[in-house]
Amino acid sequence: FRLETGPICTPDGILNHICCEVGVRELIRDGYLCPLATKAARTTADTSELHIRGGEFVADEVEWLMDQYTEALARYPNASISYVGHSNGTYILAKALELYPCCQFENVVFAGSVVSRYFEWKDLLSGDKPRVKAILNFVGTRDWVVAFFPKLFQGQNRKDLGSLGHDGFALKHLGQNMYQAKHVEGGHGAAIKEPMWDMIADFVLTGNTDTEQFPCKGKVDSAAERIVQTVGEHPIIVWLFAGLVALAGLTIIMYMLAIVIGDPQIRAFLSGMALTLYFLILWLILTRV
Repeated sequence: FRLETGPICTPDGILNHICCEVGVRELIRDGYLCPLATKAARTTADTSELHIRGGEFVADEVEWLMDQYTEALARYPNASISYVGHSNGTYILAKALELYPCCQFENVVFAGSVVSRYFEWKDLLSGDKPRVKAILNFVGTRDWVVAFFPKLFQGQNRKDLGSLGHDGFALKHLGQNMYQAKHVEGGHGAAIKEPMWDMIADFVLTGNTDTEQFPCKGKVDSAAERIVQTVGEHPIIVWLFAGLVALAGLTIIMYMLAIVIGDPQIRAFLSGMALTLYFLILWLILTRV
């Protein structure tokens, strides 16, 4: 409204249209556009640059993955997309499937997965048009990364973060087209070593589910494997131990500064710098390792 001319939102006025800037992904997610259809050939998305912050993936990075997905389908409209994820990459896909009902994948491979073993895959694999055709999960014999850290959050009524790469699918959550190779001998990266590549590619391209072809052990038997399995039953022990180590490190730093530095002002300054550096290192360990 203008004092001299009156309303400006009129058929003949300058403000008679409303324009909004919005992404195609958001329109599909909110139901304003129909989901993208997938068929036939295959392409892949590079998730190697995705990171976590505060122990979880940044939402922007899940959106980045969906940008890669929509761009791939825009470039190859008849494509059928499969996914191979390791560690953090498995969580990215699970979160994308949860947040974006439009996305569909042909065959999914998880290695060293930090997704919950109670994740509702059966809902995604069922129906006339399943959002995931088949999933193959690798379980390591001594994947301490999964057993000690994300498994702790699995007990907090969370269905996204957990111990799938250590414990495998929960029996009551197993369904059609859910396959598992248990156990692949080794730690967190055992299932993505070069000897496994051809077998993984075979499943992605053909859906071959002959898990006997994978070099798996029927049971956990070495000392290191038994330690990981035992401690993994109670991951809170690892967190408490890590907390005690952090507290001990902090105490040692303060004690050494008190002995070496005589000037109270210099000691206070160096203490502040040392504490900042110490907590920065702890933060990097918790969010990057």
